[in-house]
Parts: sequence; structure tokens; C-alpha cells
Amino acid sequence: MKRAALCLALPALCLVLAAPSLARADRVVWRMATAAPDSTNWARELHAFARDVETGTDGQVAIKWYFGGVAGDEGEVMQRIGKAQLDGMAAAILCGKVAPSMRVFNVPGIIQGRDEANFLSQKMQHDYATEAQRNGFALLFTSGLGPTLLFTRTPVKTMDELRQIKVWRWNLDEWGVLATREMGLPVYAAALVDATRLYEEGQIGGFTTVPSAALAFQWSTQARYITELPVGYVQGCMLLSNRAWDRLSVHHRDAVMSAAAKCSHRFEEVGRHEEEQLLGGLFERQGLKKVALSTALRAQYFEAARAARERLGDKLLPRALLDQVMRLLADYRAEHGR
Repeated sequence: MKRAALCLALPALCLVLAAPSLARADRVVWRMATAAPDSTNWARELHAFARDVETGTDGQVAIKWYFGGVAGDEGEVMQRIGKAQLDGMAAAILCGKVAPSMRVFNVPGIIQGRDEANFLSQKMQHDYATEAQRNGFALLFTSGLGPTLLFTRTPVKTMDELRQIKVWRWNLDEWGVLATREMGLPVYAAALVDATRLYEEGQIGGFTTVPSAALAFQWSTQARYITELPVGYVQGCMLLSNRAWDRLSVHHRDAVMSAAAKCSHRFEEVGRHEEEQLLGGLFERQGLKKVALSTALRAQYFEAARAARERLGDKLLPRALLDQVMRLLADYRAEHGR
């Protein structure tokens, strides 16, 4: 009775006293997942993103990350997002499933380095975001994870030697697997969690992966040789379900996108630095032997990739998309003397 009487007499005071509990009730906690192990530089930047989001929204939006594939692989995570068991993900391979124009990053022989990847992503970011929104996601950012290189049990110096080695490729990368097989190269498409076991059992002779992933999943301690042939490229992305995004106020959306822009920049900066260190001597100090990449192997690989794309046609990429991307890259290469 006394509290009720007080509120009748001093309504403004009661609103102030009730505000903290209302704020707590409105607080949003996003559940997000990634395959990246918690001990990696990737995870460190994702933790930083979560802190920036919470700070920028005055604690009203928080993120709980599930690292190391504990929520399943990217395909399983996407299914769990659809069931509202998770809200978002930091992805690598399945970005092209949500934003189909991003499939060009998975196809061999198109993207030849970080700078090209960044240029293309900037030019087509609006397309990626529009496609993602249409497929149920807000695209918070994209960022380069790096070129896919060869980590093998035996040295690869020629195209003939490459054709003799069955290498692991993530089975979710259906476009990369399709194109690589069309090139006449043996591929063992399998889950991420099976890659180490397959190598130990001798079922594969190596891995196609980005340097940071080779370190993160300890494949660099298993393989004996590394050939810096850019057999592909991985462009990562951060996705949030439209369901979660639509709950945010305009102010909170701005804060999230500000944190996302910072995280994207840091991902690229840290990834580039780590890649330079690994390829600049750290891998060799771990016991990996670097195989010199010949002009002949590079030329033969990219020609085989081009021929495969031509034969597969729209089974791989829509012709209009491929033409658009190749025009953009041709302009970039001409401008930069490549």
C-alpha cells in the first residue's frame, strides 16, 4: 500500500526506479557460432567485436560466441539459425550460399590475391548485402581470409605431380570441388573435422587451405611441403538473421555496423600480417619445406581452371556474373600493371 501510494504521489520517481529492470528486460543476447578455434587471432577479433557491440549499444546488445565448431559445421549452424536456435555466424565457405555472387571466391583461378579480393568485394558489397537480405540474413561485413595454398606430404613442382595427389577440400565448398574435379585434379571432399584423420590414415596427401587455417587446425605440423600456388581464395563473412536484425532500433543498428566495419578492417589487417609471418619463415621453422612455384605450373593451373569454367558454364556460375567479375578484375589488373 505504501509503495502504491508513493507511486501515485511521485510517478516520475517510480519511473526512474523501474528503468533498470526495464532495460534488463529489453537486453538482447545474440547466439553466434563459428568454426574458428577460440585460441586463434580470428577468435580474438570476434571477441573484440562483441565488446564493441555491447559498448556501442550501452549494454543492450550482447553476443555469446560458440567457437571451434561446437555448434556444428557451417551447414549445421545455418540450419540452427533457421530454427531460431542461433542468431548468426562468422562463416567462410557458406557465404556463397547466402550471397550467391560471392561464389566466385570459391572457384579456382578467378581471385589471385588479397588486394584483388578486397577490390572485388568493395565493388560488389551492395549486391552481396541485397542477396543476403533476400535469403534471410543481414550481411554485417565480408573480409578476406586469404589465398588457398597447397600443404602436402610430397613436393608439388609440376602439374603432373599435382594430378597425382588427392587433397582434402571442405565438402561444403561444392563450387570449388566441382571446378577442381572438372580440371582433372583428384579431390577428397570431406567435413572439416575429418581432415586430420584422413591425412593420418593416408587417404589424402595434403590439404588445400589458407595459411591461417593450416596453423589454427595444426595441419601445418602434419604436412611436409607447402606450394604457394593460389588454388583458390576464401572470403569470409559475418551474418545475422533478419529475425535478430529487425529487432534492433536504428541507433543500435548503427552501433553494430560501426563495430562490424572495425572488425572487418582488423580481420584483414591481422590476417595479412599473420600470413606474411607464416609464409615469411614461420612455417619453415616449424619444419615445412617451401616448394618454389614455377611459372609453368602457375600458367598450366590457371589455364586448366579457365577451361573448366568454360566447360561447366552456368552449372558453376551464371555467365553474366562471371563476365561482370572478370571485367572488374581486368580493369583492376590493368590499372595496377598486372
